[in-house]
Amino acid sequence: MNANGPLPLETSRLCLRRMREDDLGAFQAYRGDADVGRWQGWQPMADAQARAFLLEMQTLPWCPPGEWFQLALADRHSDQLLGDMGLFLDAAGHTVDLGFTLQRGSQGQGLASEAVQALVPQLFLHTPAHRVRAVADVRNTASVKLLERCGFKCYATLAATFRGESCEEHHYVRYAKDEIQLVLRAAMSEDRSEE
Repeated sequence: MNANGPLPLETSRLCLRRMREDDLGAFQAYRGDADVGRWQGWQPMADAQARAFLLEMQTLPWCPPGEWFQLALADRHSDQLLGDMGLFLDAAGHTVDLGFTLQRGSQGQGLASEAVQALVPQLFLHTPAHRVRAVADVRNTASVKLLERCGFKCYATLAATFRGESCEEHHYVRYAKDEIQLVLRAAMSEDRSEE
């Protein structure tokens, strides 16, 4: 596997790239926003801890099994950090868990959908995984709609406890087999069997 996987990966409006130390200000701004973090498993961190985290993500190999890997969602033209995506390739290499965070001012514009749609096929090409999973609190309707719009299928709704509060979570999956695209061509004489 390439140490950078498919990164950087550009879409029409975004550049999915490695996190960098100079992302610190923007990273801390949205990670410190209680509304942005409401449905997230992470907690805000002190600047020194955030700087160390960004430096680690800058050098960590692409999707190491058994570890979270965060990548940056940056504006394609300005390279300003807008959010990040978390990827966790299980130790067996079969499944990637996916999470996404976008600063408040960039939400509601289809940017997270654009990032997810671009990244998922690359996960199947650049990891051994054959499925990508995501979990969303049923009350987080924006994430639920995003995952469904991006072709994820809800396979379970389970009771959970999140930050000490009882809730229900939708569990979603998207399979590599659904990504296979056939290329058909007309039969040719050399296709004929010699039997």
